[in-house]
Amino acid sequence: MALRFFLIMTLALVACGGGGDGVNGGVDTTRGADTRSSGLDTLPGLDTVDPPTDTAEPDPDTVLIPPDVPPGIDAEPGSLELGEKCSADDQCASGLCFAVAGMSGCTLACEITADCQAFGLLCVAIRDGVRACVPPPPSADADCASHADCAYPLVCREDTAWCALPECTWDGDCQPDEECEPGTRRCQPLACVSTYECEHPLEVCFEGTCGEPECTETSECDPGQFCHPTQLQCQDAPPCNDEGGCNMYNQVCVDGMCVPDLCAAPCSHEGEECDPATGECGKSCGDNGDCPPGSACGTASGVCYVNDPPLSLVSGEAGTAINGVVGQPVAMDGGASVDPEGEGLMWEWSVGAAPTGSIYVQGAALDCAGSSCQFFPDRPGQFLLGLRVTDLAGAVSTQAQMGVWTQPIWAE
Repeated sequence: MALRFFLIMTLALVACGGGGDGVNGGVDTTRGADTRSSGLDTLPGLDTVDPPTDTAEPDPDTVLIPPDVPPGIDAEPGSLELGEKCSADDQCASGLCFAVAGMSGCTLACEITADCQAFGLLCVAIRDGVRACVPPPPSADADCASHADCAYPLVCREDTAWCALPECTWDGDCQPDEECEPGTRRCQPLACVSTYECEHPLEVCFEGTCGEPECTETSECDPGQFCHPTQLQCQDAPPCNDEGGCNMYNQVCVDGMCVPDLCAAPCSHEGEECDPATGECGKSCGDNGDCPPGSACGTASGVCYVNDPPLSLVSGEAGTAINGVVGQPVAMDGGASVDPEGEGLMWEWSVGAAPTGSIYVQGAALDCAGSSCQFFPDRPGQFLLGLRVTDLAGAVSTQAQMGVWTQPIWAE
């Protein structure tokens, strides 16, 4: 319950700093508490340890209180819960108060990125020898034209053109019967009834769960079955021959089977054509310039379609929060990133955060081409590495991040 409250409060602080829309950037703070594990104790590639705690005696001279944070918050010692505003360590039940960039709050100690990453927070040194989970710095400019204009974990909201928080960054942002879809950062039901409930554009509701479809092409189905082009499930098909034999007007004979003709009904608007792969009507086109804003030209169909942004997903050998060694390469893979329309992607790797003294600068692009990247950490400490993908029509994904905690090469 305390972690839940901490997440909501701290992410709300980010929204305030990042030019949110006044409603916590779309995060619903009225949702009930979630009692599920965040999964921090089961992340692959990390040693299982007890949650880190701050055992140092609070020192008023080392608490970082910027001038724009009002000092002297009136509170009984140890009475403030996680996320509540504070001005000294002893006011917090956790024994740790952070104050950075005009924000303050009771927080938790941390050791590596994995301790905070599920909350969309950063593990940073808030004073000498003490690291804590704190919100990332807000975007310098609240206005945005695409997700590329917003700092993680903020996204560009289409309805307001502002950088704001997504609906979720982990499962705890959602209702107890929902989960956070990582690519879209939207909540979807754990148990679905229809594909319309699945937020990932390439997932379908199959046997009550949003996930991979049963099939994507007929060769994956049994003889006498075809892969339904929109439902992506194997279905029985009546036999037919080249001369016909399909009794229903909205079927066509393909490879000896009667399959749905998605373009059986003509398009209702003049100048539109039907895409036989999707059944959607759109303007005929030769390239993206022939299509209206927000649309792109299908390379196979020559029909304009509504262009959904791609999804970026990145991982290493041990997941999205891993250990590394200074000077030794860290392999990152963004091959799971997808374009909903299957039109191809361009990858952009960058640095989100780096230890003091590193040659890597926040926001700098990494010299990587394609879906994979090798990163060479040069300092011990915490690196955050980001991936955005752009489709051929110019739509940009939200940023996916991977945390790398590096030790000196001589460390055991």
